[in-house]
Amino acid sequence: MITMVVSTFTYKFAVAFLASVLMICGGSVYLWEHSLYGPMPSSGAVVDTARPELWVRTLIPGGRPEIILDGELLKTERLKNTLIFFATARRLADGEHQAMASLWPPWSTLQPARLSWSFAVDTVAPQLKLDFPKKKHLTSESQIQVIGRTDHDARVVIRCGAAQEQAAVSPSGRIRRSVALESGENIVEIEAVDPGGNRTVRVTTVVCDPDPPSVIPLSPAPGSVAHEESVKIAARVSDRGSGLSALFLQVDDARPIPVSLPKKGDNVTVSLSHLPQGERRITLRAVDKAGGEAPSMWRFVVDNTEVLGREILTRGALGADVKRMQKRLVALGYLDPGGVTGKFDDPTEDAVKWLQQASRLKPDGRVEGKTIAALSPRMYINLSKFSLALVEGPDTYKIFPIACGSPAYPTPVGTFQVTDLILNPTWFPPKSPWAKEAQITPPGPGNPLGTRWIGLNSSVVGIHGTYSDWSIGYPVSHGCIRMRVRDVEEIFNRVNVGTEVVILSGWEKSPVLDLYWPPTKKKP
Repeated sequence: MITMVVSTFTYKFAVAFLASVLMICGGSVYLWEHSLYGPMPSSGAVVDTARPELWVRTLIPGGRPEIILDGELLKTERLKNTLIFFATARRLADGEHQAMASLWPPWSTLQPARLSWSFAVDTVAPQLKLDFPKKKHLTSESQIQVIGRTDHDARVVIRCGAAQEQAAVSPSGRIRRSVALESGENIVEIEAVDPGGNRTVRVTTVVCDPDPPSVIPLSPAPGSVAHEESVKIAARVSDRGSGLSALFLQVDDARPIPVSLPKKGDNVTVSLSHLPQGERRITLRAVDKAGGEAPSMWRFVVDNTEVLGREILTRGALGADVKRMQKRLVALGYLDPGGVTGKFDDPTEDAVKWLQQASRLKPDGRVEGKTIAALSPRMYINLSKFSLALVEGPDTYKIFPIACGSPAYPTPVGTFQVTDLILNPTWFPPKSPWAKEAQITPPGPGNPLGTRWIGLNSSVVGIHGTYSDWSIGYPVSHGCIRMRVRDVEEIFNRVNVGTEVVILSGWEKSPVLDLYWPPTKKKP
């Protein structure tokens, strides 16, 4: 019985012992074959050196380590007192590389532990092209767009002062990121880092000038009336930041014109001639080197002539020329008699537009050119009858006697316009043989032009007075139309610059001749 118990115990112990041995041996085999881990560079990594060190960790001490790279066995060593072995690669080309680490066991009955992985070498820094801003960029904005290009797999960081921002990179490598700026000089650093750790840095300077230039109008003073023929525009322009870059002057809605920059300490001055009569709007726009703008606008009234037609009339104009225009608008039925105020106001502007529409002109309310002609009386001259018809309306006209050019100096026929209206003119002898011995004659009795000169757009003919009343009704002048002094003074006050003058020989077939000089019926 005892023998039997011992035998049973021995068997069970042997089975247990054998099972334990098998478990230990099997575990050791498994542990050995899977003892390698944690390679460096890691699997799939990208390194920025052509001679990387390859490291492998092991769970078990002992054994013979080796590392093969791209099929070549490298000199492999253990790191003293560690479970790490390593090898240094030869110089590698950029691209992917295959590595395999092995740990050979001290017993030939076991297979070596193996670990395979791949990594890439990239020693080329990423491209980084900065399109905007360029170096020494000036801006008036508190933010700026950084725009550029890099490798599609690069990571981009932008630093400006204490701020740091990461910029997104598009699949095509485009970069666009807003960066906040401080007033003054800003150092902007853009860094691109590729997966291998290669870096490219671009640095640019951006100067932020948020304060625009200052423009202070000086003359004409806002709301004032300018009586000068040439109006002097003056302003004080300054900039405390980046400095002035450009100046532009605009009158009303006309195209802005560039103006020369003033010297330091000087004012901006521009002289403008032939400005339309009336309210003018001046805009002076100053631009600094950072792009900041300071437009300054002010208004004043131009009133430098009392002669209707000499200058353009617009809303806001003042004076006798406006009053004469208003009287014509009343006579033509476009303005109430109470509207004759001497000021080009809204009712006057409406009346001008109605006249323009009736005359098939652009209804812009500006009295110039064809509007002057439509507004003005007309003069018709019949040379054969030695007479002038001043027509102020369909049924309103007056006939005046005249003298005209002699056969040697005939008065030209055609359509002309009044260009000058001169009170008490000075006579300057023309460059003609008949005036070779003549002298300049000041205003007064004996002046060949009398007391009024109505100039036409012709170098040959004008209308003027004469103290030689006996010449009226005869062809005795040197081409001009002569009138009695009292007659020319009358029409002088009723016409204006732009008035149309039609000179007829008197022998044409013309409805004008039939209307104002109807044929005399023969007695039966």
